[in-house]
Amino acid sequence: PEMLTAKYLAYGRVYYHYNDFDKALMYFELANTNSESYNNIMNRALSFYRLGTASLALNRLKNADKYLSLSLDLYKKLNSKTGLQETYNALYQLSKKQKITNKSLYFLELSQQYADSNNVEKNIRDIAMFKAKQDFEENKKVLKLNADKEVLKQKKKVKWAGLGFTLTFVIALIVFGVNKIEKNLNKELALQ
Repeated sequence: PEMLTAKYLAYGRVYYHYNDFDKALMYFELANTNSESYNNIMNRALSFYRLGTASLALNRLKNADKYLSLSLDLYKKLNSKTGLQETYNALYQLSKKQKITNKSLYFLELSQQYADSNNVEKNIRDIAMFKAKQDFEENKKVLKLNADKEVLKQKKKVKWAGLGFTLTFVIALIVFGVNKIEKNLNKELALQ
């Protein structure tokens, strides 16, 4: 059911984007009806918000007010700052259409407060991500440097081992050669 709700919301957003508000409203209603069958408050809040904005675009102001109010209540329960900001902005647009100046100014100020709060939180997240990326890059450099040092150590050990093996081999050849010469000399001496 959740995937179906998401699908209806996506279709509705496409139609809304292309200003086909009747079809958008139809899909948002399907999403809302479908989201009633399970307890996902975020999808319910989003479907009410979308129903409200589509109703607002169709100048069905009573329905827009009803849906946006339902959306606002759910977003408050969820403490969704982005949802609250968008809903307050839609309520501002609604009050402006209704020519209720005080109410529209009130909703505009609330929308702006949440937008500012969201921007501050986004900046904090961006700074934290940037710092984490820098730390990661620094750690990566340190690890690469340590790995390079370890590789150099291993190469030196291999060189010394190779040199030791070569030296042992040369000494063995010399000893073998000396033994052979000694045997030959002993044979000659025994013959004499």
